[in-house]
Amino acid sequence: MGAHSSTDDTLAAVESDAVRVRAAVLAGQMTDWLSASVLTTTPLYPEHGDKCSAELENWCRSARDVMEALARG
Repeated sequence: MGAHSSTDDTLAAVESDAVRVRAAVLAGQMTDWLSASVLTTTPLYPEHGDKCSAELENWCRSARDVMEALARG
């Protein structure tokens, strides 16, 4: 049972590391979107200077903060 538990712990650690790496990537993308010029096409600024709703922008800021915290562990 000890060896099996060790394997499970190792797999859990690898999965946890992968989640942190992915969270860091997503947080970086969101930071780029939030800091981009309105003239740059991003999911928050779709085209021709149109801007997303303030609610979506605030959601993105909150989601980015959660992803950054998750990435730190």
